[in-house]
Amino acid sequence: MTDQEGTPSQEEDLSSDIKDQHKQQAKEKPDGMDHSGGTCKPYPFGCYHDPQRYIEDSILEVTETGSSDLIEPCHEFKAFTNATDENRMGKFTYEVIRFASACMNNRTNGTIHFGIGDKPDFTHGQVLGVVVTDKEAYVNSLEKAINACIQRKHKKAAQTCIKPPRFVGVLCKNCRSSNKYVIEVDIVPDSCTCKENFFHVFNTEKKAKKRGKGLVSQSVSQQPKHFFVRDGSSSRDLLAKTTVAEHKAEYKQFIESIPQLSQRRKQAEEKHLNVIKKRTQGSKLSNMITGGTHSLDKSNFQQYVIVTNKSHPVQFESLGFLAKLNPTAVLDFDPESAECGLQRHYAQQNTVNVHLPIKYKINEDVQDTAEDLQLTQGTSWVFCNGGIEDESPSDIDQWSKEKEQSVQNVVSFLCRKDVLPNQKFLVVFLLLSTVNEEIDPLVKTFNAFHEKLQRTDQILCLCENEKAFTSWKDLLMAQCKIDISDRCIYELSFAEVNGTVLSLLPENRKSRRFLPCGGGSSVLLERKVERSLNTLEVLCVNQCEGGNSDKLQIEENFYKGGKVSWWNFHFSEEPGSTPFIKRDKFDYIVDTVIPEMCSLTKACVVFHLLHVPGCGGTTLAMHILWALRDRFRCAVLKNCEAEFPEVAKQVVKLLTNDNKGEIPRVPVLLMLDDFDDKEKVINLQQLIEEKCAEKGIQSKTAQVILLNCMRSESPVPTEQTGNPVFIGNDLSDKEQKLFKEKLKEIEKKHKNAETFYGFMIMKKNFKSEYVEGVARNTLKSFNMHQKHAQLLAILALLDVYCKGSSLPISLCEEFLGLVPKPVCGSVEVEEGFGKFSPLIARCLVENGVVFNAVKIIHPSFAKCCLQELAKKHNVSKSDVANVLLTSETLFQSTQGKEKLLQEVRQILVKGYHSVEEESQFSPLIQDIADETPGKEEMVLQNASKRFEKDAIIPQLLARYYYLKKRDFSGAKEAQEARGARELCSNSSDTAHTPEEIPKQKREIPQSKVNSFRVVQDLVKEQAMQQFYFQRKQIQKGFQSFFCQCRELFCIPSYQYFSEDDNVPDIHGLNQARQFLESQNADTYCGILSCLTNGSSPEAMEDIAKAYHCVCRSHHMPTVKENVNFIYANVVLGCVKPESPHIQPYNKLVDLLGQILNEPFSKRDYLPLFFIAVVLLWPRQNQSSPECRYVGEYISLMRVAYRSEIKKPEEKSLALHFFLGKRQGYEGLIHLEKIKQCMTVEQFASVWENGKIWKEEKVEELLCRAEGEVKGDLILADTCIPSIKVKIPPVFEHELRKRAQGSRVSFFIGFSMKGPVALGID
Repeated sequence: MTDQEGTPSQEEDLSSDIKDQHKQQAKEKPDGMDHSGGTCKPYPFGCYHDPQRYIEDSILEVTETGSSDLIEPCHEFKAFTNATDENRMGKFTYEVIRFASACMNNRTNGTIHFGIGDKPDFTHGQVLGVVVTDKEAYVNSLEKAINACIQRKHKKAAQTCIKPPRFVGVLCKNCRSSNKYVIEVDIVPDSCTCKENFFHVFNTEKKAKKRGKGLVSQSVSQQPKHFFVRDGSSSRDLLAKTTVAEHKAEYKQFIESIPQLSQRRKQAEEKHLNVIKKRTQGSKLSNMITGGTHSLDKSNFQQYVIVTNKSHPVQFESLGFLAKLNPTAVLDFDPESAECGLQRHYAQQNTVNVHLPIKYKINEDVQDTAEDLQLTQGTSWVFCNGGIEDESPSDIDQWSKEKEQSVQNVVSFLCRKDVLPNQKFLVVFLLLSTVNEEIDPLVKTFNAFHEKLQRTDQILCLCENEKAFTSWKDLLMAQCKIDISDRCIYELSFAEVNGTVLSLLPENRKSRRFLPCGGGSSVLLERKVERSLNTLEVLCVNQCEGGNSDKLQIEENFYKGGKVSWWNFHFSEEPGSTPFIKRDKFDYIVDTVIPEMCSLTKACVVFHLLHVPGCGGTTLAMHILWALRDRFRCAVLKNCEAEFPEVAKQVVKLLTNDNKGEIPRVPVLLMLDDFDDKEKVINLQQLIEEKCAEKGIQSKTAQVILLNCMRSESPVPTEQTGNPVFIGNDLSDKEQKLFKEKLKEIEKKHKNAETFYGFMIMKKNFKSEYVEGVARNTLKSFNMHQKHAQLLAILALLDVYCKGSSLPISLCEEFLGLVPKPVCGSVEVEEGFGKFSPLIARCLVENGVVFNAVKIIHPSFAKCCLQELAKKHNVSKSDVANVLLTSETLFQSTQGKEKLLQEVRQILVKGYHSVEEESQFSPLIQDIADETPGKEEMVLQNASKRFEKDAIIPQLLARYYYLKKRDFSGAKEAQEARGARELCSNSSDTAHTPEEIPKQKREIPQSKVNSFRVVQDLVKEQAMQQFYFQRKQIQKGFQSFFCQCRELFCIPSYQYFSEDDNVPDIHGLNQARQFLESQNADTYCGILSCLTNGSSPEAMEDIAKAYHCVCRSHHMPTVKENVNFIYANVVLGCVKPESPHIQPYNKLVDLLGQILNEPFSKRDYLPLFFIAVVLLWPRQNQSSPECRYVGEYISLMRVAYRSEIKKPEEKSLALHFFLGKRQGYEGLIHLEKIKQCMTVEQFASVWENGKIWKEEKVEELLCRAEGEVKGDLILADTCIPSIKVKIPPVFEHELRKRAQGSRVSFFIGFSMKGPVALGID
């Protein structure tokens, strides 16, 4: 390690003076004598913002030690007084690297202190301090030293373990500030960081040669290697040049013990996390500071006196409660309080009268003295250790002689019954700095107050941590013979004290918001902090306590079917109200599920609440949050489409807000609503865990609980992963009784309770007769020519086919032509709906912008409305859809327009996946075709006009023409429109959402639209569709006959096909093709589905034999049929590897090579390149030359996937195969085979949390590949050194915490989007 350029010579001179001064003091005083008469505790380990400072010449209460329990830090002291300008940084980094590597090898926490003396020149642990003019220089030097001295493979671990330097201020003996600091560096070798590694260091010579200003440029391999360990109170190098043979053996022995050391460290961490006490001092503080009333405006104490000592600027924001207490007097022992301390801060908010203690001496009438001090005109601030009016501060050992008597006079004056009301004032000792000495002025002052009051119930002590409390308690016991424990608050930080006291003021509970901290304490949620949590709706402990004048309207909207709000829970707790209805699962979740979640050791855990739409699942989830808001920091995710990394960041910010590292924290309970995929929830969970690890948040219990409220389309519980709670649409007898009781209360308050259909449908236990009756009666006067009728029908249609749909109120007002009244203001949208208004409810929607909207009150009513319209009013779904698509007004509104476009497009195309899937149209289009055959054409035409720049809608229309109408010219026109729109798009990918559609239509040259390639593709598609249509007509008649033959003669499928490969068999060929179509095995998707749909091995054998017949050379099979032949054999190899009908693996590879070297259509890209990647993945003994092009095949497959899979929402990624350890068919592992390694319940659990990749049986099956992290991908190695393949991880977060270029191992799964990495390690 080299020296660096020094700081200014002034710093060197100061350091030299300090050295000489302290050495002179050491000579004057006998060895071992306390230089200040005082001791002090070390700065809190792992902290940077604690207000603690050292006092010059005080003695640290810890000694230089080796490792003890690995968690309690060892210490090493460096006086650092003989460092010159030239070698200061070199000496600093040299000592830190030695100490740090020793701690890391021993797996013990540690702190090295610079500016702390040691024998023989100083007293052991004596605070000296170091003059620091450039803090950044120390930080930068240490970073460079780590880079220069630590092996590259361990550099990241070292950067994590070695914390940045901390600069602890040193006060003069009279408590005034100085320009000196103690520089400290903490070492934290966490087990998850160090693992079983050992750490050598290089280039650690103190007097390394300089080359300019940089470090010596020398390769690590050429540098001497060192291996430091802690040996008692010092660090020893086991590889020192003087090491004898027995010491080398010691080095080897130590290396062998590293695994045991690592295990000890891990166990110590777990044991440390177990030592967590439940806090209860929040309620205790509320009781003591108010005299038992728990409300400051009704406090039994009329006045407050504050006694405090040296403050730190970081504390000021947590001391706002002092102004609210409006203390009569403050006895301040900080001589700098008026310059930069608490008095200066307080005076900016309140009136202050400053005094010296001498003014409290009674020389005349008490009343006159009180008037002179202006006790009733503001806070009397008494400077008890100088600092004003030119009075100098006293050292701690001189204060008793110089100032104690005058302070005694202040205490005597304040305790007089004719000054402060007898037993009606509280003396609060606010210990902003730790008190360490019996002769400390605060100890003397406490004794004075106690002698005057003769009791402790008028005294309250506030200590920020347990160490400060322990010191204070012990000193008072020794000096005053008093146990003050019951009158001390020490478990709460000052931020928590501040929030708790402020929450005791009624006006604050209305105007300010508070977060829980456990044990009845709380902290203030600042407005700027809440605004920064913009993805979360935070539920505070004092939510809704400000009152709301719209109580009746809020209740009506909820009972009509609107979403529950926090106000509904608040209103139910008001006097005279019946409690909010508890569902049967409420107590089970609160009393059993949530505690079980809390006991888990993961940082973030998930609990699933599945519910049938409209059965009250979301209401139950919010009720749980409301009930637990004082025990958890509760929030609701506003938008499930929010960026998950930002959500994770904000969740952890909510967890740690004003917490400052104390454990246990109050966990976050985050409600997720309307997620459509559990994998998204798991992704968010893992991002939160990653963020917790990044922030160093460790605990034995869960820190974040995700309450995932998801809709279930099944009215009964189904097999689910994990252990979810299910809420169905069937109320228990107990629940029905509660609804009846609540109805009585509602009827007393609301005249129109009979129209509260949202409430009544649940009271009626979701009976369809009730819903049908309401829909029938409400829609009696329905007229589709009226605007409000059209709007209701549109809302119903959207709700049925797109769950949770709504329409912005502004859009409804515009559509209905509602205009403000000249006198009364605006017209309520409910008035515009007229008699249909009971069927709608208001809701708040957040989709980029926040707006008010209306929706159908319940999914059941939406469904019944559509049925009633068709049955009684001759209004079909196609009529409603056409009105929706052709009404320009609906799509001109700016507010909520994009959301409406997304939902309309979704109901048109949802369910349309790829050209290979059987389902060709969305449920809406299929239902229209069933209800009014032929009218779906007009709907699709109107849809094509509405989404004029969307390439998918014309494809649907073309599909309709050639499948339903056999109109191939119409299909061609629609396809031409699709082709033109695809050329219009900004990229080669088809636009998926309205946001991706260019805002301005481009002018496309006619030559491009009518290019040869486009026309050729269209002609081919038309011809193929015509051929397959004719073939399907033949199939309908033949298939019935074919099945009857099989059943009649009990003959296996292909016993009457020719077995001679050289004999043409047209009859057998037709039979084989028809059989494959009847089994849905004429597509690669259908064949792959045989892996998961329960198809028998025998059925798969029949399919393989059929393809063997189809793909005989004289039958001239198509590329698609040859590819399907390969798929059939691969799947058969998975489900029945011993089958005699499987083609040899090498034969498939050869056939695949032939196909890849011949012309093929774009429609074959996806199935062909997928199976090519699976079979040609480079392995040992893989002889096919095609495997060298696997990277290109992956790229082409991904392009084909994006152009062919046109799905509005991305669902779970289907993994069809995994790369196994063996060769041939045995090297292709499908998911069902992995499931066989464990029970169904075990699989559900480990698959969801990712632990499946650690299962021993799974690891035996799969091949673990290796690679290098490159950006957000892995550059995977293969058995061919020149071939490396880019592979994305299934979960992106798995790579975010890994350094670029770092090596990882992983399993490979094959999906239609390309290979992916799982179980990354």
